[in-house]
Amino acid sequence: MEKSLQQFDFESLTESFYAYHCFGDKASGILSSIDQPYKDITRWSVDDLRSKHCIAIFVFTDDAEVYASEIDAFVRQYEDMVKDIFILDLHASHQYKEFKERWDFYNILTTRYCILQDNILHYLLFFKHFIETVGLISMDYSDFRICMRATTFIAAGKVGAIKEAIQTIPHENIRTLLFGLELQNNEMDNAKEDMDALASFFDQLPDSVEVKWQLSQNFGNPHVEYIAGFDTEPICGAAQS
Repeated sequence: MEKSLQQFDFESLTESFYAYHCFGDKASGILSSIDQPYKDITRWSVDDLRSKHCIAIFVFTDDAEVYASEIDAFVRQYEDMVKDIFILDLHASHQYKEFKERWDFYNILTTRYCILQDNILHYLLFFKHFIETVGLISMDYSDFRICMRATTFIAAGKVGAIKEAIQTIPHENIRTLLFGLELQNNEMDNAKEDMDALASFFDQLPDSVEVKWQLSQNFGNPHVEYIAGFDTEPICGAAQS
């Protein structure tokens, strides 16, 4: 059963952190080869974990069907020391409904939209930049949990501008969109242009899509980061890599 946010008082946390873990050679190889922001949870001892506050562990697995028992044991080991454990499958399992009921959070990282390494990297960087970090207009950790819970397939990415996002983010079957935006600069005229482009982009999405978004406080490196969630594997757009 999903845990309640009411059990956590985020303002009282003295030292919060996030971590990952892998099951399978493919997942382990990718996570060790990309420049992502988190460390393997096994780098900390049990005593260290009890003195800290681990909010989330991202578990990447080559195939949840193969590693289900190991994942179960991992969840039992850490469930009393961590807020949430997100299971991210590199394999499109037909048992996804069972896995979504079995664990609080289960998602499949699609490879139809971008290469797997980029999908994993942008997923973790999005969380670092726009969920862990509070922005000017912000979504929060609760929004992230809701979107991961609601969808099965996910695709994450980074594009240079809002207009590019309109072309590259797949619209077919999209159900949720977490959208992080860093403005071109903090001058009012350019900010208005960015906001007009953002409004135009949102207008192109189906009315049924749940959208959560944030403006970054870090001006000077304009770009868009996102995580899109789908009930079924997304159809590629025209500008895929």
